[in-house]
Order: sequence, then structure tokens, then C-alpha cells
Amino acid sequence: MLRARMTFFALVSAGVAPAQVMDINACMTINKPGSYVLNRDLSSGSDCLTIFSSNVTIDLKGFSITGSPKAGNAVTDLGIGRQGVTVKNGRLANFAVGINLAASNAIRIENMDIADMVFDGLDGGRNAIVNNTHASNYGARGINLGDNAMVTNSSADGAGPDGGFRGFYGITVGMRALVSGSTAAGNHLVGIDADVGAQLTNNNSIGPLNHYTGQFLPTLGNGFGGILVTCPGNLVGNMTNGSIAFGGNDLSSTGCTMFNNN
Repeated sequence: MLRARMTFFALVSAGVAPAQVMDINACMTINKPGSYVLNRDLSSGSDCLTIFSSNVTIDLKGFSITGSPKAGNAVTDLGIGRQGVTVKNGRLANFAVGINLAASNAIRIENMDIADMVFDGLDGGRNAIVNNTHASNYGARGINLGDNAMVTNSSADGAGPDGGFRGFYGITVGMRALVSGSTAAGNHLVGIDADVGAQLTNNNSIGPLNHYTGQFLPTLGNGFGGILVTCPGNLVGNMTNGSIAFGGNDLSSTGCTMFNNN
């Protein structure tokens, strides 16, 4: 406690103020780094929070951002790469895309509920970290990340409100990604789809939900189902119970290191 007080005193004495937390009371453009806190539920007919700066933390504090009529993005970088953007602790619903930070590097998404999107729930770039985040009722992909991403304790449920299939892919990640303790269900094509060098541990691709329900297309090839990995990669303790795949392959991973998968 004494050290903390001395540090605070030293900062004030040196003319350095403690970091300011900035309020969000309406949809806005964030054009400088810092911590931002949502103080109320928001609604928008287009993009709501546009990120024009790196090193931004947005804490929704349990509030929601809702789109109407399913247009734009709840949070977006507008296709211009940023670094170190964090979004946490809230709910996003009814946009074209929930979090559209595909151009940005090293984003962090935590404790988010993302629902009812026209296309993707969450798009992130390289080195993204997603934890305890749940995407549901999306039209394309639930959680979609680039190389070196990490997804933990999260889920992607592509089923629509009537229980039918909407989403095509649950969780998709690039090369050298880690997916652990996560669940995918209700997707037309693949529950979890990972590129070369992925590490998949203790995930569930549960069924009978992850399957393609339309006409068989030979150009798609064989192996779409619960978990699809481009080898080499490591798969340990994953389950695809009840998932349906072309050719009957629930875990599609020839050439990967596999242990204790079902």
C-alpha cells in the first residue's frame, strides 16, 4: 500500500496523470488509445463503434449493443489494421457482423455474447485471443480468426431460433492456432476448422448438428464434419459425438498427431 501511494505521488509530482477512463454513451469513433467504458445499452442502424486507434480497451460492463435492421458492424476497424484492441464483458446482437476486426493484429475478446448476425459473429486477424465468448445464430461463421490465434472456453452455435441450420462454420482458425475447451454445434459444414500446425485440445463438436444439409457437391470433396484440420497438427481429447460428415469421417485429420479423440 505504501509503495502504491508513493508511486501515485511520484506520478502526480512529475506531472503524469493516471490513465483516464473514457465513457461511451452513444455510438462513436474511437480515435485515440485508452480505456473506454459503456454506460448504457446502445442501438444503431449502421456501424456503432469504429476503431481508428491501436491500444484500445472497450469494456461493455454487461450492457448490449443492438443493430437495426441488421446492418453494419457493432465494432469495426473498417479494414484498417490496428494493434491491441480489446472488447469485453457484454452482448452484441442483430448486426451484419458483430466484431469485425479482421484487419487488426493481437486483438483480445473476452466474456462476450454475440448473437443474431447476418454473416459472421466475430472476425479477428493474426495473434487474436478469444476467451469465454459465445457466438450464436450467425449466417456464415461464428468465430473466425487468423494465424497464431487462441480460442479458449468459447462456443459457436450456428442453429437458428427455430432449431434449423444457419451457420456454415463454427470456429475457424489459421495456421499454428490453439483451440481448447470450446464447443461447436448447429453448422452446415464444419464445427471446428483449423489450418496447418493447429493444436486442438478438449473440444466438442457435438451433434447431430454439424453437417451439410444441401445437395452433395463433389467439388467439396470428402471429410466435412465435426472437426477438420489441415495436417500436420495435434489433436488431443476432442469429441465429435453424433456429428455427421461426408464419408463418415468425424475427425478429418490424416497425417496429424492424435490422442484420445472420440
